[in-house]
Amino acid sequence: MGVIVRRDKTLAGYNGNIESVFVADATKDYDNGTLVTIGGLADLAKFGREVKEAKLTTAETGKEEVLMVITPELMYDEKKTLDEFTNPEEGVARAYRFADGDVVSLTVSGLPADVAVGNVLVAGADGKLVAYASGEYKVAFEVIEDCGYELTSKEKAFALAIKRDHTVAGVAG
Repeated sequence: MGVIVRRDKTLAGYNGNIESVFVADATKDYDNGTLVTIGGLADLAKFGREVKEAKLTTAETGKEEVLMVITPELMYDEKKTLDEFTNPEEGVARAYRFADGDVVSLTVSGLPADVAVGNVLVAGADGKLVAYASGEYKVAFEVIEDCGYELTSKEKAFALAIKRDHTVAGVAG
């Protein structure tokens, strides 16, 4: 089951904090909610001047500036549902830079198994969210609400508030 992501409150809709990305190290189609770090321009001959090369986060790169892939779910088969949407391995996706206080909601298939309100999540291996243990992160995600089944009737969702420059106890370093 694919991850459904809703941008509840994001600054990116109005001031250009959106990047078109090609996830260079994706080995298969990937879900919305995947976390990436971006580098320089992707192959100009293949993608043009607007597309940046991205890589899935790792435990090490998760402490850097991370963006979340949230591509609009355009599917031409009207029988498909939102949870069947994936970003193609060789395609271009949309990734969002987050500002402090932005809020997104994700279905539980994109979250750690034991997620609960009050948890803080950070970028981990393979572009996945993991529980925060310690250290400094440029971007962290605080679980602020159990949204129930408001994104889909198939699985629960949680709202995440973005915290910039997160360290132990949420105090900026």
